[in-house]
Amino acid sequence: MNETRNLDAIRVQSGMGGETLTMDPGTTLQQLMTFERTPPLLIDSMQGWTTWQKRNSLTVLTAVRSPGQTAPLTAAMLVSGLRVVADGEESHLAEFMQRSDRARISLDEIRIPLSPECRYGMAAVNATPTDTPIVSAFAAIELEGEQVVQARIALTGVWRRAVQMADSVDALKGKSLTEEAIAAVAAAIEVEVSPRGNYSGSEAYRRAMAGITARRALSACLKGAQAS
Repeated sequence: MNETRNLDAIRVQSGMGGETLTMDPGTTLQQLMTFERTPPLLIDSMQGWTTWQKRNSLTVLTAVRSPGQTAPLTAAMLVSGLRVVADGEESHLAEFMQRSDRARISLDEIRIPLSPECRYGMAAVNATPTDTPIVSAFAAIELEGEQVVQARIALTGVWRRAVQMADSVDALKGKSLTEEAIAAVAAAIEVEVSPRGNYSGSEAYRRAMAGITARRALSACLKGAQAS
């Protein structure tokens, strides 16, 4: 890879597969948020609920290893295709998060592809603008012409885990991205999730918000595709 930009622990590298945002695991969330090439979805995922002090105390490694502390950011990282590198081997964040020993694994690098073909969207419901979202959804759609070739969506606040990707979005692959198709996927996600109710929202409320935020996030992807 040919390094084209370097700012302390975070840089952009270019290679045959395109550009990649490459970070040392100790990169702080503040460095990530202020870096000029950080994808807007990641920045948006930190807006409101994180303070300057919090972003300086938490690292990208925290978001990868302990998503309970940074669930919206971790969800954005999942749909952005983030990959971790340990002992020279690269794996998708979703795979890494399944590992029971992830807290003990020493990471070499963290990489996010900067894909111009992807369209991104997010939606959240918050008690107040500065609170961690009660429920949030982050989506990424890649199109070839009018056909969906890649679709990812991750939600927070609606699983037993802090954040998880939904399988229902796979139904979009090979189809045109339309509001009707999006509505069908959102309805399926509402059934797929497994929320636990608490003082912030009942199980029924979180399930309903899963469908609503998923639809809004996917609709934002559609608007991005139509505008391009």
